[in-house]
Amino acid sequence: MLTEENKAYLKEMLVQNMSEFMEQIHKKVVDFSEIKERSFDYLDNASFETNNQMSSRITERQSNMIRKIKFALEKLNTGSYGICEECGEEISHQRLMARPMATLCIDCKREQELMEGKRNL
Repeated sequence: MLTEENKAYLKEMLVQNMSEFMEQIHKKVVDFSEIKERSFDYLDNASFETNNQMSSRITERQSNMIRKIKFALEKLNTGSYGICEECGEEISHQRLMARPMATLCIDCKREQELMEGKRNL
């Protein structure tokens, strides 16, 4: 069972991670705006578009992480944090330390990954 001290630490970790992701996204937006204002030749444009596509994928992943972090913080506030959404058992402290936004215990996560692997065959 998570102690209040553990929950406070994990909440601090979640808030810090969210802040870092938001800062990274903001920096990418500012960088993109500055680069877009410059004039390019054709090769520069091709390189810019490739980098922009990669940056967009990274930003999308970071946005997804922010959503997961917000969900975890909401669960902390409602008292349902650390409970597996699949089986209802407690998620281990070690798993939450490694992945504070986890919504599944390790056994249910393994099962989910096995099922996803079978679908992708």
